[in-house]
Amino acid sequence: MVLAAPMWWLGDRMAELVSGVPARPLVVLVEEIAPRPILFISSRDAPEPFMNRRLAERAGAGAQLWELPDTGRCGGIFAHTEEYGQRMVSFFDAVLLAGD
Repeated sequence: MVLAAPMWWLGDRMAELVSGVPARPLVVLVEEIAPRPILFISSRDAPEPFMNRRLAERAGAGAQLWELPDTGRCGGIFAHTEEYGQRMVSFFDAVLLAGD
């Protein structure tokens, strides 16, 4: 995934230029969010599986990773419509209703 690093770097620089806010690496942001729950959904398209596994590891016990090896980027909602909806509702119910 080293080959994708220049693309990520360029994307960060473009975001900084447009927003005026310094970009911060996702691995750092995920560590700051932890231990809050985070749901990562990953398609088969590189480098997504690699990055989402890495981010989920950094996020710790609050992280959930759902890998969809049969879909392209953003295709999970179309390929697995019913399961996608169930997972979203289950995740948010568990997170938002945990105090009830």
